[in-house]
Amino acid sequence: MSTPVDRSAAKLINGSQTPGVYRLINEPAQIATVLNAAGWVTATLMPAASTTDFYREIAVVLSFPDYFGHNLDALADCLSEIHRPTAVILREWTTLATARPRRWPLILAVLEERTTQQPPFAVILA
Repeated sequence: MSTPVDRSAAKLINGSQTPGVYRLINEPAQIATVLNAAGWVTATLMPAASTTDFYREIAVVLSFPDYFGHNLDALADCLSEIHRPTAVILREWTTLATARPRRWPLILAVLEERTTQQPPFAVILA
């Protein structure tokens, strides 16, 4: 019997669900497992209480180049260089949203913009 997580991941994989930004109620490891099995790269970010922490963490989990500038423009540039279907899982995303309420919507907008490009890219708020 499939779970809601399996069905959601299957829709991303088969293209019937448009990549985008999604809130996940279940354990993020479940969707990561399903996406990984289908050839997606999954990158799980630990909670970040500052933009510095967020940029450091995303640079590590997505293997950004050393020249990554730790700002919104650099984030957009490096995300555009991703060449495989990728899902970024933001664990406890409300930590950053609460700590940086003016910056969070800007970060989310950059991530969401990447979901409109190929290859598929999804952001999972867990």
